[in-house]
Amino acid sequence: MGRNVLRMDHYCPWLANSVGFYNHKYFFLFLLYVVIACNTVTCQILHALAHVAGGFAANPGQLLFLLEGFSISGLLSVIVTPFFAFHAWLISTNVTTVEYCEKRRDGGGGEAGELSKNIVARMPQRSPYDVGLIRNWQAVMGHNIVTWLLPTRPRGIGQGLAFEVNREAKEVLRGELGILHDGDLEKGRRRSSGGRTRQPIDISSDEEENNTNVK
Repeated sequence: MGRNVLRMDHYCPWLANSVGFYNHKYFFLFLLYVVIACNTVTCQILHALAHVAGGFAANPGQLLFLLEGFSISGLLSVIVTPFFAFHAWLISTNVTTVEYCEKRRDGGGGEAGELSKNIVARMPQRSPYDVGLIRNWQAVMGHNIVTWLLPTRPRGIGQGLAFEVNREAKEVLRGELGILHDGDLEKGRRRSSGGRTRQPIDISSDEEENNTNVK
């Protein structure tokens, strides 16, 4: 692609664009709207076919139209609905598609540094960025729950460079880096697509007053 994408989730060939920090909400809402539309059409056509099967008079053209519509909408529903559910699960656990695939491929270590490998070893089934269901969704959809289903810009999600880590990850970082105060670990940074997985590293030598976990 020749560019970095903050908190890259994946590249979508259907949209011909990368899904990342700035457009993840819009991508998820696009999936939601498509799922609702496809399943609504499928249910309506099934209802019409049930009437035909029950004796409602329909000419061959109408029946063909219903069968073709059901084939298309049904196929799309079968494909898109599980895909939507998968991305809803990813957001719920605060994991990107790239991270999920890399963790399945090599156990989560990959090209990460020793510090990130220690975190993965400590929490093999949980992302260090998993800070709870509601806060995980707020990290993508914005802090105002009322606007989650609206295609508006998410507010309060930061600049895409620093992300909060959970308590278990803080404990590992505190032990590895010799950091004593939770305030020094309040934020963690994730890599862009220029790297691979997100990993916390120590930048305390350069930013003594704002120690963060940098990807």
